[in-house]
Amino acid sequence: MLRRAVHHRGTLEAFDDERRTFIRQCCGVLREVAQVFGYEPYYVTLFYQAHSVSRFIRQKIMFNCWAIDMYRQSQTLIGTSLKATHDVPLFGKPRRGGHGPEAWGNQCFGAVRLKNGNTLIATGNGHSVLEVTPDKKVAWKLEQKDLPGITLAWVTTLEVLPNGHYVIGNCHAGPKNPLVIEIDPKTKKVVWTLDRFADFGNSVPNSQLLDVKNVIR
Repeated sequence: MLRRAVHHRGTLEAFDDERRTFIRQCCGVLREVAQVFGYEPYYVTLFYQAHSVSRFIRQKIMFNCWAIDMYRQSQTLIGTSLKATHDVPLFGKPRRGGHGPEAWGNQCFGAVRLKNGNTLIATGNGHSVLEVTPDKKVAWKLEQKDLPGITLAWVTTLEVLPNGHYVIGNCHAGPKNPLVIEIDPKTKKVVWTLDRFADFGNSVPNSQLLDVKNVIR
């Protein structure tokens, strides 16, 4: 997989230790993503080339990790790799399989760095959003049943709007729950929802607001 991952643009040995570690971690993440969606990892080619685009050719995905590396460096993440610095807690509950509201786990889907230095984490099948400090303390959390009339399932994408509101993806939640939710974190009040299950079903793992500038995502 790793030999295939760098494609014909070079070999893994051509990079320094930091970049080799970074590429191996990208391989691991993409392999897990492929498994989640039932896609054969063999058909994912990872390459590193400045200013080149990722593409989909003959049923094969060619993914350029250069953009991720540039973002990683610009954000000055802790350490020199993509390694997680916080294990999502299970809060004493046993794991339960599945993707919907009945499941339970700590399969983190996404995270963004807040301006205060804390990290906002979408916990996937943990059905929650956590704000975690650099010393790994939970400073704020939104749990599965905190929003009136809404049940969180597989919590996916996160966006922080300029006004401080959070936009949260809520996948595999079924027809009675919205797919995307905007909340005011100070009050946990629901400001807006996208409720289009009839059109999209449970197949909205990712979302992005297109008409708002200066969004943290």
